[in-house]
Amino acid sequence: MEECYIKNNKIVTFLYLLMRDELPCGVVERIVQELENTGKNYFFSNGYLADYAYEIAERLLTNKV
Repeated sequence: MEECYIKNNKIVTFLYLLMRDELPCGVVERIVQELENTGKNYFFSNGYLADYAYEIAERLLTNKV
C-alpha cells in the first residue's frame, strides 16, 4: 500500500488519528452526514463539553497546536 503524506493540515491529521485509533470510520461518516443534513444551529446539552470542543476546534484552526 502506498503511503500518503499530507503536511500542515491538522484537521485531516486529527480525523485520521481519530478514525485509525479511536472510532470506526462508519461512526465518523454518520456524524458528518448528520451535520450535512441539519441547519446551522446546534444545541448542546453539556456546556462544558461544548466549550472544550470549541477550544479544540479553535486550536486546530488557528495553528495553536
